[in-house]
Amino acid sequence: MAGRLFKPGPGARDLAFLISCNCAGENAGKRDGGHSMVVDPWGKVLAEGGEGGEIITAEIDPARLNRARKEFPALADRLLR
Repeated sequence: MAGRLFKPGPGARDLAFLISCNCAGENAGKRDGGHSMVVDPWGKVLAEGGEGGEIITAEIDPARLNRARKEFPALADRLLR
């Protein structure tokens, strides 16, 4: 599934945690993808749901975000006007 491949990217690109929810199961005869996930600032998947309905949990550590932004200061190169 393409979502599983591409979801970790935005978190790593923006150096932020990504919490992505997706419909799961079947609706009106069509299968929904599922695979909601929580991704850390480095693109590591911390929690992932399956194809059925479920609740996922993950611990989000703000210090991990600060470390990632210190180790890879790409956001400092932005130009805001």
